[in-house]
Amino acid sequence: MKKIILSMLALAMTAMTFTSCEDVPAPYNTPTDPGNTQVAPTPTGTGTVADPYNVMGARDYVAKGGSADALVYVKGTVVTADIDTKYGNATYYISDNGTTYYPLEVYRGYGLDSRKFTSTTQLAEGDVVVVCGKLVNFNGTYEFTSGSYLVEVNGKKITGNGSGTVNDPYDIEKALSLISTGYYSTTDDVYISGKVSKIGSIDTTTKYGNATYYISNDGTTTTQLEVYRGYSLNGDKFTSKDEIKVGDEITIKGKLTSYNGTAEVAQGSSIVNLNGSTGTLLNEPFSTDQGNFTITDVTLPSGISYVWKWASASYGMKASAYAKGTKYATESRLTSPAMDLSNNKKATLTFQQAARYFTSAATELKLQVSTNGTTWTDVAIPTYPDGTSWSFVDTTVDLSAYCGQKTVYIGFLYTSTSSSAATWEIKNVLVK
Repeated sequence: MKKIILSMLALAMTAMTFTSCEDVPAPYNTPTDPGNTQVAPTPTGTGTVADPYNVMGARDYVAKGGSADALVYVKGTVVTADIDTKYGNATYYISDNGTTYYPLEVYRGYGLDSRKFTSTTQLAEGDVVVVCGKLVNFNGTYEFTSGSYLVEVNGKKITGNGSGTVNDPYDIEKALSLISTGYYSTTDDVYISGKVSKIGSIDTTTKYGNATYYISNDGTTTTQLEVYRGYSLNGDKFTSKDEIKVGDEITIKGKLTSYNGTAEVAQGSSIVNLNGSTGTLLNEPFSTDQGNFTITDVTLPSGISYVWKWASASYGMKASAYAKGTKYATESRLTSPAMDLSNNKKATLTFQQAARYFTSAATELKLQVSTNGTTWTDVAIPTYPDGTSWSFVDTTVDLSAYCGQKTVYIGFLYTSTSSSAATWEIKNVLVK
């Protein structure tokens, strides 16, 4: 197509030799109107997104030596377009009046929001576009260099925020905008964040376990996106109708689509973050063994061979340094596997504990956190057993201070002396 246009330009130059030089409005290169009967448009605009150049203004910018490194905006009408769906770019020409008179080439440009073209119908002759890119004079041809992109097509543009990744999800405006302009993939999973604005239905049966609900930027029903038959956190089935409610802040992973004109997230999506939580990060009941927890004996004197040991489903993991009537000075840590809290805004640890025979629970029975598995920080346990019985106490600890960390460990540090050797039992450890 570029060769055709350039051939037309060459013919025009031949024809122009029969007219006076005053007919060629300097400093522009020769138009493709053989008769040169049209009046050259007046350059307008400043090249900004709010005030784009018209095509003649862009040509004037190039002719006067404008920077080839600056991003500028140009508005014009598509004359002809050649879209390559293999590489996702297009080479096309725009002008101020939709003809080949004083054109500007857009060389291998991309679609809206710098997205690849996926269809040959996404740009057509007569479309009014705004293009952003770098302008040059390439061997006498005024053009946008490769890599430019469409900002607007016939008044439609992609608005909103986000890039669709887990760390930078689309907001609802961006998701709806992508669907309305056709610049989205029906095969790729993307991440979308918003607030639940309406609950359609929640199926808690074991057969389906999915839900249809709506999300918006502000939690109202004014502008919302339907989530059709999606699943709960981590792709689990819904087991309770209270798992999500209006006003919940939510991030979901799924595919964008338009079904009979309805913008929606296609069936099969899953929640990846609900009110700052990414779901269950750790669940170890210690019902059969020590699970994936590890034991590190910092101090283990002769006379005993272990401190921590799995006891039973009823008692979980048990630590003790009392053996055969002797109390031993020890230090031993029961450590969880690493947890990823990088996408969490909050995290809560719950566990059950029983303890007796301690002198100072806060000194001898500690909860610690590490982000490297080597350096440990004490975290206060708000509730300890009173030491008078073997009854288990429910304990809750806020771990939100460690949200954003890629690697987080929790450790239960048992310390004893020759005068105080407690027994500490831990079970049902849960982080979510």
